[in-house]
Order: sequence, then structure tokens, then C-alpha cells
Amino acid sequence: MSCLYGTLPVEKLQLEGDTVKFKVTLEFGGQEFDMEFEGKLAESQLTGGFETSRGVQEVTGTKMVVGS
Repeated sequence: MSCLYGTLPVEKLQLEGDTVKFKVTLEFGGQEFDMEFEGKLAESQLTGGFETSRGVQEVTGTKMVVGS
């Protein structure tokens, strides 16, 4: 997954119907932070939220085609 802090490996990816779930671990300031995502996939859009120790952060994403 690409984000503001670079590329993060996605763990425990699950796709059931239009529901997507996965986990990422972010390293910042020498500490690791686990974030679990749950959202819906519709056509080229992904909407949902990352659950963190500080609550849920809502996010949206759009499919990108690289090299076309």
C-alpha cells in the first residue's frame, strides 16, 4: 500500500463480497503502530476506515493503473 509515509506491506488481506479487510503496521519515531482497515469496494472506489488506538480514521481510495 502506498501512503504519505512510503510503501507499507499489507497483512491478513480478506475480501468477502464487496467488503475488504487488512492490517498494516506503521513505524514512526521508533515505535510501531498497527492499523486495521475495513471498507467497501465499489467499481474503482474503496471507502472505509483504519481503526487505530486513537479511533477510526475515515479514508477513500481510487484504483490507479500504472504504466498504461
